Amino acid sequence: MRKMNLGEITAEFGPGKGNPRNSEGAFLTLRDNRILFVYCRFKGDNPADWIPADLWGVVSADGGRTFGEGRVLLTCEEEGAENIMCPSLITGIWGFSTWPGLHTPELGCFCADPPMRD
Repeated sequence: MRKMNLGEITAEFGPGKGNPRNSEGAFLTLRDNRILFVYCRFKGDNPADWIPADLWGVVSADGGRTFGEGRVLLTCEEEGAENIMCPSLITGIWGFSTWPGLHTPELGCFCADPPMRD
């Protein structure tokens, strides 16, 4: 059986102090061809699914070979949620990225429809 080389790991987002785990993420190519990776970053010491988690983002300007420093994009406290998981990213019909709740013009991301609130 022939082994296939599928690529290489260019970035790892491992756990650390106050960050017991990271999980689901999504990639999106922005208008200027940078790559945005948004992932779920848990807070505290417990790695369980029900602990607070925010969405963080990192950007690559070189086709995914390297990524810049991560930063929080959306917090569970801002949304009044226990945690925020499983991001999905799409490119809108006008060619800019849309993601409910995210207002980050410097990344080319805008909220097309605000999230529903009680």
